[in-house]
Amino acid sequence: MIDAVIKERDKGKINHIGFSCHNPAVIGRFFEVKDFSVVMVPLNFISTEYVEKTLYDRFIKNNIGILAMKPFGGGRLSDIELCFKFLRLYPEVIPVAGMQTKEELKQNLIYIGREDTPNDSDNKKILQISEELGNKFCRQCGYCMPCEAKGIEITDVNFIEVYYKQFPHDDFWKIGLDKKVETAKECMECGKCSEKCPFDLDVPEIIKKNIVFFDNLKTRKH
Repeated sequence: MIDAVIKERDKGKINHIGFSCHNPAVIGRFFEVKDFSVVMVPLNFISTEYVEKTLYDRFIKNNIGILAMKPFGGGRLSDIELCFKFLRLYPEVIPVAGMQTKEELKQNLIYIGREDTPNDSDNKKILQISEELGNKFCRQCGYCMPCEAKGIEITDVNFIEVYYKQFPHDDFWKIGLDKKVETAKECMECGKCSEKCPFDLDVPEIIKKNIVFFDNLKTRKH
């Protein structure tokens, strides 16, 4: 695929070559591509793998543009102001922020225009949130898929709590999670999903947590 991209670049159909990546372990391959110019990676105050000094310095040294996907953790990080404060620690990074309403757009424009970075109080809050999420912070990258044992749709199941926060509650019950949760209850905890996770998460544990959350919602609904 890379050869094809380079060929199209040489024809003048592509101006810049960029990559999107969730796994820091494979990023080194991209530097072998001539004219590699931009990378889009997950970045927020929980997902900091790509701004570890050695890798981040390599991006800057090679004049690689950095786009930050999931600056709000895919909806898991609700303090938007704090998320933007953290990103300002890395002025070379351009956040790719998801928005669903005009109000969210206006809010993001206000925050992105500011210059303040985390203070001591913010850093304490970041530490607290990091400890609470621990090894349960799924990035929904999909590397754990497919579930060969039971066909569990892991990424959807592990984002049930996020979906509940993001969707209008009437719509939440229309996205077909009941069947997915019932399948997830057959999880054998074989651990193969965790082996494939680039962030070393305990995936079966996250699945169980979201099943409990969903079942509790159903109990309250009825």
